[in-house]
Amino acid sequence: MTIKHFAANNQETARNSGNDVVGERALREIELKGFEIAVKAAQPMSVMSSYNKVNGTYASGNYDLLTDVLRGEWGFKGTVMTDWGGAHGATNTMYSGNDLIEPGGRPSDIVNATVKAAPTVDVHGLPAYTKTVRSTGSTSYTFQLGGLTLAAGGSTTVSSTVDGTTDLSKTPLSGTMTIDAINNQTYTAHPKFTSVDDAYQAVQDLLASSALTATQKAAVTVSDVQHSTPGDSTSPVTSYTVTLTGNYAAASAYTMRLGDLQRSAIRILTTASKTASFQQLAQSQKVRGISVGSYTDQFKNLDPTGTSVKGRVQQPYHKR
Repeated sequence: MTIKHFAANNQETARNSGNDVVGERALREIELKGFEIAVKAAQPMSVMSSYNKVNGTYASGNYDLLTDVLRGEWGFKGTVMTDWGGAHGATNTMYSGNDLIEPGGRPSDIVNATVKAAPTVDVHGLPAYTKTVRSTGSTSYTFQLGGLTLAAGGSTTVSSTVDGTTDLSKTPLSGTMTIDAINNQTYTAHPKFTSVDDAYQAVQDLLASSALTATQKAAVTVSDVQHSTPGDSTSPVTSYTVTLTGNYAAASAYTMRLGDLQRSAIRILTTASKTASFQQLAQSQKVRGISVGSYTDQFKNLDPTGTSVKGRVQQPYHKR
């Protein structure tokens, strides 16, 4: 069970960017009271943070709300997740107390903020990327470059050769993310390449597009192009090499604390291991000794803040 949206999600118009400015008393007595009752009385499995800002800070990165109030004051033990696309920087989001950045799809944001990582090279030799298409018509690209910043003349090169030995049966790591007007996201992986020539044409098309800046394009070279008929540039390409040139970020750029990442992983695994789905997974894998009961039953002395009393239904009184 997930309760949402925490907190002050009072409008659908511009809910991704709105800023709810509210005093502490009003916030606690009106906006937060329902969440407080739910947490103290039932200990739900998870809480989803909202898109909006609360007093200038996005809810998904609001340490006061997610850590001090939700966990510290109310004793919440479950998992906190962002709304779909509701994160604003991996480091701030995880540090504030969010455990899951939904809907996933970009683990490189976490990796790149934590450790020095090499680019994730796709089947065609270029870095894997996600093309994001929004309902407004805007298009953007995100490349999995790890800690490498593309720059011609950089001190680091990463080369990949695509030829007859390349496994073109693999589904490309790159794909397209479509986001509708209410932020529903649908990811579609790019189709498999049918030949080395097909992969080569995809590289040329991407380099000719606006996916990369002029500076980035200058740091990508395609060399050693071989054709099925030597000397005939119109025949299919059978081999080529893509080289990325750039520099890795300085040590100070890795802002994610490993402890924050480990803490969130523990919370997620603890919550997941107490679900019926986890028990079903254990059974399907023939793992013995896994028995999951009611999630809430593990908590003792919950506060029955909300109560109800049965009353007798009476006919309305009519004066004669």
